[in-house]
Amino acid sequence: MRRWLIEILLDMNQNERRTFLEFCTSCGRLPVGGMKALGLKILPEQPGRTLPRSRACANTLFLPDYP
Repeated sequence: MRRWLIEILLDMNQNERRTFLEFCTSCGRLPVGGMKALGLKILPEQPGRTLPRSRACANTLFLPDYP
């Protein structure tokens, strides 16, 4: 799951990455120290949900279990 996310992020252009970051954190810029300093948590989504969701206040991304 995380490997796919990293591959997709590497394929994104700068604007798409900014949009992704805003979805996950409500901020379009990385903090000083980059992704490591951001502390983004990636967790599995509840069964039955098919779309990703986030809790921006907690820097958490929930991903469905993709086959």
